[in-house]
Amino acid sequence: NGLFRALGKLADLMLLNILFLVCSLPIFTIGASFTAMYYVTLKLAENEEGYIARGFLKSFKQNFKQATIIWLILLVIGGFLGADLYLTSSAKGSVGMALRAIFAALELLVLAVGIYAFALTARYENSIKGTIRNALTLTLARFPSSILMVAIMIALIGISIWNLQLITFALPFWALFGVSIIFWINSKLLRRIFAGIEDHTEEEVEE
Repeated sequence: NGLFRALGKLADLMLLNILFLVCSLPIFTIGASFTAMYYVTLKLAENEEGYIARGFLKSFKQNFKQATIIWLILLVIGGFLGADLYLTSSAKGSVGMALRAIFAALELLVLAVGIYAFALTARYENSIKGTIRNALTLTLARFPSSILMVAIMIALIGISIWNLQLITFALPFWALFGVSIIFWINSKLLRRIFAGIEDHTEEEVEE
């Protein structure tokens, strides 16, 4: 029945969340954890049942090198943009405001590219350069969906740290479900995007 299916899905997301947190502890492995999370949540979004832990660890191992390099590239770019945003925070006038807006927009662009890049790594085989290029293309081509995925992430994090009382309630949520729920929601959107791309590719092959 629907209740038991919902509870089962919640249990899967909780297991995924714990696996993600454990595998992300060394920090530099976060990219591989992102990819492994998308590998499983994309299947969950398509209602493909399977072994959660086995699927996560399989993807973590298979995509470790590529996902880690992509993570480090995005981290360096995001770090530079964050530093520029900080340095321009004290700049006054319209020029300072314009610079902050540009750097903030580029930071959000990097975040969106990261969402697509790790999901693409989880689903398709491609080079690092090809994956990042395709991620950037999808970010711009599917701009409304890109904005929505980034907005959901920022909104949940922003609400969680709004004040000390909310932080107290949010910590158990993030420890048990927070990260995996965001990935699952994103996967619902990504599933449609990837399905459209795959259908278009199949039509071109048939022609």
